[in-house]
Amino acid sequence: MPIINPYISQNIFSAIKKAENILLVSHIRPDGDSLGAILAFYKFLVGQNKKSVMLVNDVLPAGFKFLPHFNQIETDFNNFRGEKFDLIIFLDCGDFMRSGLKNYEDKLKDVLAINIDHHFSNDNFGVINLVMPEISSTSEILYHFFSALDFLIESGIATCLLTGILTDTNFFIHNNTSHATVKSVSELIKSGAKINSVLENIYTTPSFKSLKLYGRALARLQIDTETELATTAIFLDDLEEIRAVEDDLEGLDNYLSLLNDVKGTLILKEHELGFVKGSLRTTRNDVDVAAIAKNFGGGGHKKAAGFKVAGKIVKSETGGWKVERISQVT
Repeated sequence: MPIINPYISQNIFSAIKKAENILLVSHIRPDGDSLGAILAFYKFLVGQNKKSVMLVNDVLPAGFKFLPHFNQIETDFNNFRGEKFDLIIFLDCGDFMRSGLKNYEDKLKDVLAINIDHHFSNDNFGVINLVMPEISSTSEILYHFFSALDFLIESGIATCLLTGILTDTNFFIHNNTSHATVKSVSELIKSGAKINSVLENIYTTPSFKSLKLYGRALARLQIDTETELATTAIFLDDLEEIRAVEDDLEGLDNYLSLLNDVKGTLILKEHELGFVKGSLRTTRNDVDVAAIAKNFGGGGHKKAAGFKVAGKIVKSETGGWKVERISQVT
């Protein structure tokens, strides 16, 4: 099993014990791992009788509302006006920008920062850094961290961590799944993780509206001959006509990633206020979609990444779909 550096784990625990008011932060464009990690850590702090709050500076995907304390996640840092934090713990943030707190950097500059993450691109931006890119997910890191502290993982925490591990490995499909990952999942289930609840809420048959959206995405599917990516687009008109919301697209990227004759997939989603969201996936070891996302100010993993950029969706000259960037959104 992976070994957590005892010096780092004790430094983190010591900082927690000394703190009076803790801010937990996970990344924008939240996913199962970022949400599972922040919720598990929040429950851990509750067990330590520590005052803490959670922040995800973005819209929360409703598909994860079955997780305990989901409704307690704050989505706007401005709502903490007047709060003074003496410890901030970043969970699953590949870099500080992914936290969505760039505009509040001055307010947080004197706050002790702990950075817990598994992204290869992490630049160790915290004062204390627990960064383990060889581990499948931040949720799996937390499993080993809690175990190193001899902390008894109860059912709610186990369910949060299980959600993070299963979603970031795409239910063991991705090659970031290791023997240790599978063993961790086994132990979490033994600790009371509600695997049926996770499967019912995350790994379910799409709804009618989802399938309608899938149909439009499949109808527009094109291979870009330059990048060799299968690309498609979803527009605001699609959501309006089907009376769907963005959450109804959940799972489309993993579905398209099953294509085996392209280097990867790119789904472009038209967003309000002149923005485009991009979701990239690949199953190949020789493709790094995080590097592609980085060109648009995004990030993520080698096999799963995303970005949000000002622009519009247009047909590319090489057969697929692309983002035509604009310098300013008015």
